[in-house]
Amino acid sequence: MSDLATWHRVAADEKADSITQLAPPGVETIVEIGCGTGAVLEALDRRGFARRYWGCEPTRELYDAIPRKRIARLVDAEPVPFDQAFNGQSFDLGVLTHVAEHLRTPAVLLAEALSRCSYVLVEVPVEDNIAGRLRVGVKRVLGKSRLDNVPGHVQFFSRRTARALMNHAGGTVLNERAYFPMAPLAASANRPYQQAVVKVGERSSFLGRRYYEHFAMVGAATKFENWNGHYIAPL
Repeated sequence: MSDLATWHRVAADEKADSITQLAPPGVETIVEIGCGTGAVLEALDRRGFARRYWGCEPTRELYDAIPRKRIARLVDAEPVPFDQAFNGQSFDLGVLTHVAEHLRTPAVLLAEALSRCSYVLVEVPVEDNIAGRLRVGVKRVLGKSRLDNVPGHVQFFSRRTARALMNHAGGTVLNERAYFPMAPLAASANRPYQQAVVKVGERSSFLGRRYYEHFAMVGAATKFENWNGHYIAPL
C-alpha cells in the first residue's frame, strides 16, 4: 500500500497538469472516477482549480486513505463504482486517470461518465508502441504473458486506440496531451536502464516518449461539436 500511495502522490502533479491544461473554461464541479487515494484531487485542490470535488473509489484500501488528506474542496467520496455513486448526480467534468487500462470493458464506464458529465478527461499509459512491443516480445521469449505485470493492466493503449475508446463509448475527442512522465519514472528508477531512460527524457521529452508516455484526452458526448456546446443532430 505504501509503495502504491507513494506512486500516486508522485504522479499526481503531472496528472493534474493534464486536467488544468485540457479542461474547458468554466468547470466548477469535478468527479474523479477511480480516485485511488485522492492524490490527484489533492493536487488540484492545492492549485485552487474548480470549486467542488467528488470522488469514488471501489477499492476499500485506497478509499480509506482519502479522509486522511486535507482536500478542502472535496464534498463527498464513496467506496462504490461510479454507476452506484452520488444518486446519479451530474458534473461538469469527469476524470478517469489511469483507470481504463485496468478494466476489461472500459467503454462501459466511459459511456456512463459521458452520460453524467459535460466533459470527460481520460488519461492512460501508452504501452502499445515500439518499446512496448519489444517488451512483449521479451516476455514471450521468457514464457510470460503480457498480462503478467505489476500494475495489473489488462488493456494496452496506443494514442489511436485511446481515441477509438472515446469514440466507441459515444464521445468525441476535443483536446489531447501526450507527455513523458518524468516524476514517477525518476522516483522508481532503481535499475541502470531505467536511470538511462530518465536521463534521455530529461534531455528530450520527445525521445523519452518514444520509450514510454502518458496520453490524456478530453471529450464530450457526440452531440457537442466544440467547447461552446453547439448541437449536432445525432446520426
